[in-house]
Amino acid sequence: MAPHIDRPAHKRTLVLLLLLISTFLSAAQLAIARRVLNVVNLGGVPGLRKDATGVLHSAWSMACGSPEPATILVPAGEFFVAGPVVFQGPCVNRGIEFLVEGSLVADGDYSSPGVGNHWIKFEHVDWVTVRGSGTIDGQGAALWRCKNARQDCPLGPKSLSISHSNHVNITDLTFFNSKFFHIYVGGSSNVRLHHLTIQAPGDSPNTDGIHIQESDDVSITEATIRTGDDCISIGHGSTNVLADGVFCGPGHGISIGSLGNEADEDGVQNIWVRNVVLSGTQNGVRIKTWAKPSRAFVNGVTFQGAQMYNVNKPIIIDQNYCPHNLGCPHYGSGVKINNVTFSGIEGTSASQIAVKLDCSPLSGCSGIRMHNVNLTYGDSGRAQSICNHVSGTFLTPPQLAVAKGVINIVELGAVAGGKSDTTGVLLKAWTTACRSPEPVTVFVPAGQFLVVGPVTFQGPCSNQGVELVVEGSLVAAGSYSGVGESWFTFEQVQWVSIHGRGTIDGQGAALWNCKISHQTNCPLGSKSLAISHSNHVNVSDLTFVNSKFFHIYVGGSSDVHLHNLNVRAPGDSPNTDGIHIQDSDGVSVTLTDIRTGDDCISIGPGSTNVVADGVFCGPGHGISIGSLGNRENEAGVKNIWVRNVVLSGTQNGVRIKTRALPSTGFVDSVTFQDANMQNVRNPIIIDQNYCPHKFDCPQAPGVSAGSGVRINNVTYSGIQGTSTSQEVMNFDCSPQRGCTAVHLQNINLTFTGNGKPLSVCNHVAGTAKGFIIPPSCL
Repeated sequence: MAPHIDRPAHKRTLVLLLLLISTFLSAAQLAIARRVLNVVNLGGVPGLRKDATGVLHSAWSMACGSPEPATILVPAGEFFVAGPVVFQGPCVNRGIEFLVEGSLVADGDYSSPGVGNHWIKFEHVDWVTVRGSGTIDGQGAALWRCKNARQDCPLGPKSLSISHSNHVNITDLTFFNSKFFHIYVGGSSNVRLHHLTIQAPGDSPNTDGIHIQESDDVSITEATIRTGDDCISIGHGSTNVLADGVFCGPGHGISIGSLGNEADEDGVQNIWVRNVVLSGTQNGVRIKTWAKPSRAFVNGVTFQGAQMYNVNKPIIIDQNYCPHNLGCPHYGSGVKINNVTFSGIEGTSASQIAVKLDCSPLSGCSGIRMHNVNLTYGDSGRAQSICNHVSGTFLTPPQLAVAKGVINIVELGAVAGGKSDTTGVLLKAWTTACRSPEPVTVFVPAGQFLVVGPVTFQGPCSNQGVELVVEGSLVAAGSYSGVGESWFTFEQVQWVSIHGRGTIDGQGAALWNCKISHQTNCPLGSKSLAISHSNHVNVSDLTFVNSKFFHIYVGGSSDVHLHNLNVRAPGDSPNTDGIHIQDSDGVSVTLTDIRTGDDCISIGPGSTNVVADGVFCGPGHGISIGSLGNRENEAGVKNIWVRNVVLSGTQNGVRIKTRALPSTGFVDSVTFQDANMQNVRNPIIIDQNYCPHKFDCPQAPGVSAGSGVRINNVTYSGIQGTSTSQEVMNFDCSPQRGCTAVHLQNINLTFTGNGKPLSVCNHVAGTAKGFIIPPSCL
């Protein structure tokens, strides 16, 4: 039985809101006037007697050749598809939908001529959605028996292949009993696999759930995979892959590899596997490479938040992979493995060796990091680890579950009640924890503790497992003079966790009143929490209220994860951004509720590889990239992904804003996906003429020179809801640079007032696909 996972109430609220997004979008897609091609009307006959291959090809030809978006509908019933079926692009329109409400059933005879390597294949297509409540049944049992009997058998066809395609969404379907891989993504980009169920017996050979290779920007979310091979396998040439919220088991686990089978092979980079459950699998999270020479590599991989239940090998790197000992020269693998993080992995191992890092004697593994790993074995609980040719920062065998020392601030002299300053006690506790050779927890118990500050938790530390647990309230002084830029700062630290059920109270009201009354002596104020020039920092479960300035600031840092936070300040409190990110890489904000007087999340210059997922925002100014271009020589922003968000009553929805100044800055590769807007003033906006108070922006008389920041490759997909302004989409791009490759797909935004919603475009180029309300100006 799958383990029960209980979500706190506010998490359940977010989940329900996100489900509303999905439900609304599904309904909207059917409500939009589009050509519907029902395969029954084209000659398809349910009942498994008549082959529907030709009918599917005809339907695709009509849909692909249509100037308007079209839906191919497979209604309820079982339809026999001998295959292969190749849905070939490119198409005239880019809004095709393949809606499967019935079952597509393959031929059980694997020796049928012409089946080949693929059963159903989408090739060279753009902006295609494949979804529905139906099933894709590969009928693989006969081929599995052949393979298990070690007869001369073909590999078999993959059930569904996405090949050399872009912007493909596959959602809500169930895949059964593939002869080979259930889903294959190859040579493609911007592929979203969401809410899928994949099932095959645990002894079915080669039935990987999802295999990815030579592809960029692929996500697998909220999927249940139970097969006889890897639940997810990530092959060579894969970059920017996310697996989030996946249940796996039975099967072989979640694998990167096998890699290095060829000497001249592309590497794997920027892989993020998080919030996964593995139950009864052969492996947990694995990297495997052939014991052969190769120029391939693995770099920038994070396995974060994994629950293991009776998994045979929970954590494994195998660089001596050589099945049947054939074709390997026994020199070890040439694949270089670097910068791999295992964080927050816990559960039970079915083998005593719970962690095995068996790296190549040729290249070894470097930059391997483990943090908060707790794996037990049997009744003794004494799991072990093995390391060969590996370097990094991790807990050495046999001690995987470490008993930390605890420093309770009350025992050091802190007094609850909000009257005695705790600044010195916190600094003393940090100094002790930071200098300890073993991991230490600094504990703030229940109660209110006054902290005048500022408090700087300075690193580097002697150990890399310091924890700050806040169960009480840390309360700032109400005075805003002399505090400095930050109240709490973590500076140059690594592998620090800040969490608890407590509150960080910035006491900002007096400073807000000063600013609102336009007094001249008001400072900006102090940030409540700053993560500065630090790496591998987790902040979770806390509540932040009433900061004088930004509530959370992440600057010059990498691998920072902000999870399950609550951030609160009044809607009229100035400059109280919830989270501001700048000059940082690999930052995530997940399942967080932000209600402030400024941006819920602001992403500043030099930010790369940022994910905001499952965020509720409102009131506030929305989710913003910028402002950018304040300085002429400024770092750009790249690889930003905002998805599954709800914005309610905000001044803006999703926004990019740049100063109307010369600049070498840029914005590239941004995706805003699945956002629900509720009474938002400017749901979608690019403002490249941002010039607050019309001050210090060079202008000709009455004409702005515009921003020098280049904006390219921005996607808005699955955004719906209501706008309080008639201009629901406003792309006001720089006359100097313009905005290029701006893509819209499936937008449904209505105006709450009288009149039709409008979209406005200035100096912008891009595409619009699927249903677009209001009509696109692109």
